[in-house]
Amino acid sequence: MVALFEAIRLRATPGSTITLDAAGPGFLVDPVRDDGRPPWLTVPPTASRSDVRVPPGARLYEIDGNRIDSWESFFTVVGEAVNGPGGYFGRGLDALYDCLRGGFGTPDDDFGFRWGSSATSRRALGYAEGRRLLRHRLQTGALVNRRYVREDLLAAEHDRGATPFDWIVEVFDDSGIPLELA
Repeated sequence: MVALFEAIRLRATPGSTITLDAAGPGFLVDPVRDDGRPPWLTVPPTASRSDVRVPPGARLYEIDGNRIDSWESFFTVVGEAVNGPGGYFGRGLDALYDCLRGGFGTPDDDFGFRWGSSATSRRALGYAEGRRLLRHRLQTGALVNRRYVREDLLAAEHDRGATPFDWIVEVFDDSGIPLELA
């Protein structure tokens, strides 16, 4: 569902569902195409990460993807990989970025991560988990971000856009810390 003015941008059709937005002012629209399919959304292709490697001699932290079955479990697993049992290494994307920049158990230079069984984690941190997280963010997040969260939720409801797995990988990429997906 998106706000009415956003639905126009997504080409809502006469068959779209319009409901009162209980969480805020105005209406929500669930846009569909004339043929009943969800709206077309442009999704950039996922970049290949086959060329990302931790440099030889660098400290390597192993993330056990078999232990990741939710957003929360990712942070538990990566925290323990870096700082041992019960270790902290963020609980959200901003905190993860801060931790990757140093001072939270990682060496000052030359380190990276290998995410074993990343395909298992990719499934666990897929669209269903994204929908759960985005719905929670709509209920608890700042009003200023509501529009963007709704847009992301609409995409996730149609299995489009970035997943929580993609969000995490993007943080590693933005921080410049190598992350091998194995």
